[in-house]
Amino acid sequence: MSGQPKTGDNLFRIVLQEMEEFERVYGVKVIGWVTDDGPDGKKMCCLLLAHSRKLIILVCWAHQVNLMLGDALKSSPMMRDVLSEASAIVKWFNSHDHTLSLLHAEERLTHNKILALILPVLTHWTSHFLSINRLLTVREAITEVVKLYEPELIASVGRDSASIAAARKVITSIKDNNLW
Repeated sequence: MSGQPKTGDNLFRIVLQEMEEFERVYGVKVIGWVTDDGPDGKKMCCLLLAHSRKLIILVCWAHQVNLMLGDALKSSPMMRDVLSEASAIVKWFNSHDHTLSLLHAEERLTHNKILALILPVLTHWTSHFLSINRLLTVREAITEVVKLYEPELIASVGRDSASIAAARKVITSIKDNNLW
């Protein structure tokens, strides 16, 4: 809708054109449509539903997927725990410069390049996949850093007992083959 007023009427017109193109060009029979939850999207959904009662209309794809992911995590405590531990590892490395520099040095040896650790965004479900995938890609470098520098990693967080406990917890997770 670039350059056009962001209205439900304009969005409805564009959606109808897109649906027609999908069917004409690609031979796809459109059975549903998903949009964001803004006022223009809501109005477009009302217009689209009035136009064709046979369509499945969902609002906010990110929200729908987030709800499904939430349901999956609720049904699998193990999956929830693994995602939580993986996220803690990413956060810990990304928030400690010295630790991250050791990882980068090891990555240069392991992968010949540095790969950023990705922190997932709650409503961006693909970021969860990308975060875990990247963590698995750099697993060898992470486990090697822990093996070579564990005392240094713990010392680098300072003398605060909570920071030391957090470092030990992350290191324990990294050493746990069941996590990987």
